[in-house]
Amino acid sequence: MSIARNGGRHASVRGRRFLVVGDVHGCRDELELLLAKAAYDETTTQLVLVGDLVNKGPYSAGVVRWCRERGALCVRGNHDDHAVDHWQKHFHLGLAVPGKYAYVKELSAADGAWLEALPHTLSLPDVDAIVVHAGLAPDVPLDGQEPKHMTRMRSLSDGAPSDAPGAASWAATRRERPLVVFGHDAKRGLQVHANAVGLDTGCCYGKKLTALRLAAGEPHAFVAVDALREYAKPGG
Repeated sequence: MSIARNGGRHASVRGRRFLVVGDVHGCRDELELLLAKAAYDETTTQLVLVGDLVNKGPYSAGVVRWCRERGALCVRGNHDDHAVDHWQKHFHLGLAVPGKYAYVKELSAADGAWLEALPHTLSLPDVDAIVVHAGLAPDVPLDGQEPKHMTRMRSLSDGAPSDAPGAASWAATRRERPLVVFGHDAKRGLQVHANAVGLDTGCCYGKKLTALRLAAGEPHAFVAVDALREYAKPGG
């Protein structure tokens, strides 16, 4: 499958069938269970992940390698950012890494390079969708979107990204197409709005791992599996 890249930050891929998976956070077993439940067929459907492959769950390095080896596509999340930073320091400079990032020592050169190359957005024009980890600021062209917003925003206040108490979900206020499929917001859980769908359903917190099936000419469909256990506490 051919991927077009625009300056490294944004990519686009053609295809008529996609399975988009929410934040995995090292929960490899649940990812495999989800794909089995979805009857995922890699010969007909492209697997896409919304980022935050790593941290909190038990198999961070394993998830990265699994995705790379199977040709999955993924966008960059905030936790992936941190993993890349620590991997670069360890792999290239031989520096020690904090305990919670010990898994980066298990990443091969190919794994690290794959993680480094993740774009911030992935456009799916044949199904009128775009995947981003956290969100897109309103009324800002794609090339003008800031990495910190694409990887970290959850809410808006007065039309701008904000962490202020009581700020509204950016997804609930999105008015334009394409459909944005995102993660990052486990507190709000599954979000289904007219022009945005949030898939972070807190698998690492003992809740669910959720996927959205996007197929040209077909209605959207959700698939989910329960977490096998609680791996982390929210905010931890």
